[in-house]
Amino acid sequence: MILQILLWCLLFLLGGTLFSRKLNLPPWPLQSKTPPRICKNNTTKFKIDLMRDVFKTFDKNNDGFITRQELKESLKNIGISAADHDVADMVRKVDANGDGLIDLDEFCNLFEDDQGGPSDACHVDGDDDDDDGGDLREAFEVFDGNKDGLITVEELGLVLSSLGFSEGSKLEACKEMIRKVDMDGDGKVDFHEFKKMMRDGLKGIVPTLSNSKN
Repeated sequence: MILQILLWCLLFLLGGTLFSRKLNLPPWPLQSKTPPRICKNNTTKFKIDLMRDVFKTFDKNNDGFITRQELKESLKNIGISAADHDVADMVRKVDANGDGLIDLDEFCNLFEDDQGGPSDACHVDGDDDDDDGGDLREAFEVFDGNKDGLITVEELGLVLSSLGFSEGSKLEACKEMIRKVDMDGDGKVDFHEFKKMMRDGLKGIVPTLSNSKN
């Protein structure tokens, strides 16, 4: 499901930046080689706050619901032209109470499996760069503006800005997001690195938890 994959991408990429901001920390992992020690309650609250922030970018009128039209407009802003019946199908898969809208609880249910990731949704099984990837490839191409097989800092910024995230206009924030995924150090993200990010899932959103008590 392309919507779910894109949302996982946003949570992963924005997670470390927003995490540092909300806890008043220097950007991780830049401030040290050791992740900050935080309590589990703070991390759980952070994840909820992060999901709420992403939800608000789709909820254009801030009424607490994402309508079909709002979803269609958000997808169009990042270059995905979805037919009305496709948008309706996306909403229907998330809409648990059948009211034709997506509320925050239904939105958060997309990420209830915080131990794995979107692997089942996007069928991420191996490291074969030649694997077309279906919806995963489509999600990658949302960020790969010029379709050269690489996501640059500038391309990432354009997508985030088009969705209303202020981080999109902040060069250092975008560089930090790229660094979290960039394994070969070229300052860009290829499809192989993108697939690994999706396999890591929510484990990559926040630093490793400390087992110590408050």
